[in-house]
Amino acid sequence: MEINQLSFAYGKQAVLNAVSARIEKGRVTAILGPNGCGKTTLFQLMTKNLRPAGGSIRLNGKDIRDIPVKEFARQVAIVHQDNVAPPDVPVKVLVAYGRTPYTTFYKQRSREDQEMIEWAMEMTQVYAYRDQPISSLSGGQRQRVWLAMALAQKTGFLLLDEPTTYLDIRYQIEMLELIRRLNRELGMTIVMVVHDINQAAHYSDEIIGMQGGKIIAAGNTAKVINSDTLYEIFQVRLDILETEQSKFVLTVKNGEREGVEKI
Repeated sequence: MEINQLSFAYGKQAVLNAVSARIEKGRVTAILGPNGCGKTTLFQLMTKNLRPAGGSIRLNGKDIRDIPVKEFARQVAIVHQDNVAPPDVPVKVLVAYGRTPYTTFYKQRSREDQEMIEWAMEMTQVYAYRDQPISSLSGGQRQRVWLAMALAQKTGFLLLDEPTTYLDIRYQIEMLELIRRLNRELGMTIVMVVHDINQAAHYSDEIIGMQGGKIIAAGNTAKVINSDTLYEIFQVRLDILETEQSKFVLTVKNGEREGVEKI
């Protein structure tokens, strides 16, 4: 996917200003930045929920504005931050909606459809809850059900809007480990909007860092996660510690370390 000179405004308020980036195939890319930087708007443009005021987003060389919704859904799966479903809907029924891009009003569900639904539930570890209503599940379990519905679409491209929001630390790590597994085992291209620097550093291959409606830095995670670049993005001086396993980002105030986060 290529983002070319993309601009967007809500009325007279410009939100994105000629941003350009490339989403590398087979990689996990994190869109990172402070509140109000434009990352959610960029996500909404990438998912066809908004139309740009200028520029374009191209998927496999084709402007996504020219790709019909059903065809787009066969190529790109999406999990939004806030998802709503009737509380009494069973898990297996909700996951089955992921096969909608492949069905018509007159066509019954095929054997392939059923196999994909069951595979998606097994991959996300919600198969055991398949007959339960969505309302009976915990927040982490529900988030995995929505991910299962996206996987049932059988695409190679997955877009996630802050997938760990509202989850406690256990479910955050489980979700991020599952995302990484999907990338490594299935070769999925994954883009996720995140606000946690340590999660971006540990679970992504590429980072797009945003501030004020512009892309401040984009590229390999190891290069983007540094004190100078993070200062440009967040306007806060951060200290970076590096070990053989991971990077750690510490907040710094008046020259004193006041906290540390670790993934």
